[in-house]
Amino acid sequence: MEQTVYEESPIQQLYKFRNLASNPNDPNDISIPATPETRSVTDKNYTIVFAIGLIILIPFLGYTLAHSDINNLADHDGCGNLCGQENKKYDEWNCTGQDFRNKKWLAMTFNGNECTDTCKKDYFGCFSEKEVFDPVEKFKKFLNGIEEGTWIIMTSLVTCSALCLVMLLLFKYAVDFTVWFLLIGGMGVTAIGACLSWGQYRRYATYNGDSKKAKKYFELALTLGLITVGMVILLICFIKRVKLVIQLFKESAKAIFEIPGMIYLPFLTFVPVILSLVLYTVLCFYMYTARTLQQVGSNLEYDFDGAMVFTLILNFFMFIWIALFMYGAQYMIISGAVSAWFFTRDKNYLDRPLRTSFMVFVKYHLGTVFLGSLIIAIVTFIKAILRSLSSNNRTRWIVECCCNEILAFLKLFSKNAYVQTAMHGQPFFKSGGRAVSLLVSNVENVIAINSIGDFILAIAQVLIVVINSLLSYQIAKASENENLAGIFIICLIFNIFMVITFFAIFEATIDSMFMCFCEDSLINDGMSRPYYMTKGLRQLIENSKAVFQ
Repeated sequence: MEQTVYEESPIQQLYKFRNLASNPNDPNDISIPATPETRSVTDKNYTIVFAIGLIILIPFLGYTLAHSDINNLADHDGCGNLCGQENKKYDEWNCTGQDFRNKKWLAMTFNGNECTDTCKKDYFGCFSEKEVFDPVEKFKKFLNGIEEGTWIIMTSLVTCSALCLVMLLLFKYAVDFTVWFLLIGGMGVTAIGACLSWGQYRRYATYNGDSKKAKKYFELALTLGLITVGMVILLICFIKRVKLVIQLFKESAKAIFEIPGMIYLPFLTFVPVILSLVLYTVLCFYMYTARTLQQVGSNLEYDFDGAMVFTLILNFFMFIWIALFMYGAQYMIISGAVSAWFFTRDKNYLDRPLRTSFMVFVKYHLGTVFLGSLIIAIVTFIKAILRSLSSNNRTRWIVECCCNEILAFLKLFSKNAYVQTAMHGQPFFKSGGRAVSLLVSNVENVIAINSIGDFILAIAQVLIVVINSLLSYQIAKASENENLAGIFIICLIFNIFMVITFFAIFEATIDSMFMCFCEDSLINDGMSRPYYMTKGLRQLIENSKAVFQ
């Protein structure tokens, strides 16, 4: 006698995924996102791992910073004594601790560097006290120039944020024109760039005979050409999916402006990101100046000891981990807010979903983001080590290709796992598994969004950075600041981070919206269980079903 096999319905699968036993066939008993009462702390051990990493780093960081001194970078004699100063005495070496306040010249002799009161003719060369400390003085002058140009940097940030807001408004109110303009314009720019690069390659290869420059232009022409051809092929293959990309862009921009507080999130995120970057840069500078006096051959030199090297390595790893954690935390908080917005029929009754999502994240899901960011940080760290150990360009290229593909998969897996955790409150790997199954069942849409959508966003970001950087350069040039190059570089870096912050929030909203779209399509049928999606998305579903029937 044959046994009947009953296939689980999507509702039953969702109940099983969320470990719920009651009413497995009642769709009204499912709330998305899951309420705080039904959640539990996920992946909590990795919060402890992060805390242990910080506890290990702090004493080493304190030791390294205690030995930091910018004078360690200045030239000195063979015993580590600085000319023009009263030097510190070390018990291990009798020649240290010299009072050279009257000896302000560093002379190069047969016996090494010596501090003298005059520069004699029989010396190989002499440096005055000012020349010995020249790097220190240049750095101080650089900081003074940056301080005078602070208003230029702030103006650049204001104009950059304004351009980002304009782009979001275009995605909301003129999305069709904006998407096609960026898509066609971007492909046109890459095609023109490929042609110009090919022309430069022919010029250097045929007429000038400069093989190095010819090779560089050939590689650039090949890269831009492949990007152009690849995008044309993708556009032809997924032309019907562009409508889904456009609709998702429109819905995402709408969500950003309708969810209370979401439009201010880029500014709130940018501040800790920049502070973290500035703090890390300052720490790196002070750690770089941290040296101890060591015997190197017959001379004494200021150099890193083992503890300082360990601090530099661990600090670099922890910075990567913290940066990725901040990105993941933002992703999960946005996902929770967007899913609450998406799965609420009357959006006038939304009760501060962003704040609720933040509280849920802090209370239940810190460990999940710490785990996801740790995995990516480890691979990024290994990639950096392998690149530094690679002996030739071909090896570096292989390392880049392999590691980049692994990182691309891990980033896709982790960010969609964050979305699932925000929606259903499950641990990292379990959420990632469900995300993968949903993405595989919508593979054509995923390819369209991750290729065409990412290309459009990349072109938009580049356009904003270029426009605002040119504007910042003209303002800095008109101010006649002596440190024009330094101010322009800082403006450029801040512009890039501002644009990345704005579009990271938009990207997170798009990905969350798409995952909500997948969940809605899976558990609802539009009849007995009405969709939560808008009419625009629903029309796309019906049209796609009609094509395949």
